[in-house]
Amino acid sequence: MRARRAWAPIVVAAVGGLGGCAPSGPTEAAWLTSWSFDWALANHRVSFLAMRPTADGVEGGFVGGASTTGRTFDDDGTCLDPVSCWELPGFDPALVTARRVALTSTEVVLTTARTHVVVGADGLTSTVSLTLPHAARGEAAAWIGGFAWSSAPPDGPGVTASCYDPRHGWLPSRLAITLGTPTVDGVDVSVPVTVAFTAGVSRETQRVCLDAAAPEATMGLDLDVVVAVSPEAAGTLTVHQGASWPGIGDDQDLADAGTLTAALPADGVVAWSSLDLRFQQEVDPGRGAYVRSLQTELLPEDGSAYTFVTNRSFTQLEGFDYAFDGTVVTLPVADAAFTVTEHGADDLSADLDADGQPVFHVIPPLP
Repeated sequence: MRARRAWAPIVVAAVGGLGGCAPSGPTEAAWLTSWSFDWALANHRVSFLAMRPTADGVEGGFVGGASTTGRTFDDDGTCLDPVSCWELPGFDPALVTARRVALTSTEVVLTTARTHVVVGADGLTSTVSLTLPHAARGEAAAWIGGFAWSSAPPDGPGVTASCYDPRHGWLPSRLAITLGTPTVDGVDVSVPVTVAFTAGVSRETQRVCLDAAAPEATMGLDLDVVVAVSPEAAGTLTVHQGASWPGIGDDQDLADAGTLTAALPADGVVAWSSLDLRFQQEVDPGRGAYVRSLQTELLPEDGSAYTFVTNRSFTQLEGFDYAFDGTVVTLPVADAAFTVTEHGADDLSADLDADGQPVFHVIPPLP
């Protein structure tokens, strides 16, 4: 399918408890700077990949199709068959972690919003509209607060070329979110947002129905956006990592991913404004990725800024490569009141509700 840019409005809703305040009083916001997902047993498709802040914590989930949930979907009873379209129901728990940062400030005016989009191979570029709690002067910056990618959102278009059920997940070849520079008009803020998703094929006999559906694949994205208007100008840093392991069973070591450090300031805001992952660009191009683990770190205390992805597993069928490009926003805050909490769970189940939609779990704080 030929990629082209689609333009569409994005509907936004305020995130309660993270942005409102009395006029001219302190404002607050929370966001995630680091997160990781690691399946206990094997690599899987991507049905749900979510980590986002709540008013007082973190919630998220990790679902990789029937091999993680034990549930298969064939509503008409005509799709799944033992030759070209079959699943291996099972259960696989995940190890997950996240770092939540919260800021309260009278110097910087903060606001947040949550937006929902559905994106496919054509990509999507639009504008998110937010409202400041009160008028502010200065420079505006925007960054990613959290995200929830879903292969079968309720408003997704589904597929017509195949009976494949998107609730079983996709094999991504690209996942990307980019926030542009905000513009401010009084208390109204506009942030350009570009989102990209493409799915690759499996080239497996058992997944002919998936491969037929892949050109029509879409993902739903719930995106938390944070905006700050500050007397100080924001800075940016670019980050790049990647690795290629052409053989089945190759060790997939963090040391292979390239430079993991960046010149991060020791204080102030440090956050991601863009995340762009590409898979199988060198090893068997056109295939999508089975993901075993995904780790994104932004740690000012040791200057770490990277994303690392693996797929090594006893179920691995081909070599693997990934490439990551990210942008980090930095913003000095003189009156900073930051709260940083670490969250994690070592046995997170891949749960679905009665309609087959992924379930968010509270990710508990670590001691």
